[in-house]
Amino acid sequence: MKDKKNLFFKLSFIIFFSMLLIYIVFILSFSQAISVLHQDLFSSSLEQIKIEDAKETNNTLLSVLFLNNLVLDKNDNTYFVIKVENSRYFVMSIKNILSKIILLINLPLLLLISSLFLLPIYFNFKKKNSTIKL
Repeated sequence: MKDKKNLFFKLSFIIFFSMLLIYIVFILSFSQAISVLHQDLFSSSLEQIKIEDAKETNNTLLSVLFLNNLVLDKNDNTYFVIKVENSRYFVMSIKNILSKIILLINLPLLLLISSLFLLPIYFNFKKKNSTIKL
């Protein structure tokens, strides 16, 4: 019975800290992507929308992800506002942000983190196989 409690405690500890690590990495990569957007490094992906044509999104999840930034809806598409000039919003679609920017900029980081999770599993598997062969 003690072994089951101990195993449950270890597994819950690992799952909790894994989820915490994934959340921290996601927030860091997301904030990095937003800072890249504000530097006009992806100006080819920007679109212009008239202020009158767009309405602010009431999506709670997007509000939490984009914190103090404006998120708009237009023609069933969701856009993130990069900057406002005169009577126009310079926006980028959420799909572009997620696909182009976050994955391209943070691919090395994602590979590193995945290898940090997979290498201990591989070494443990290799160690078990070597003890069985002996």
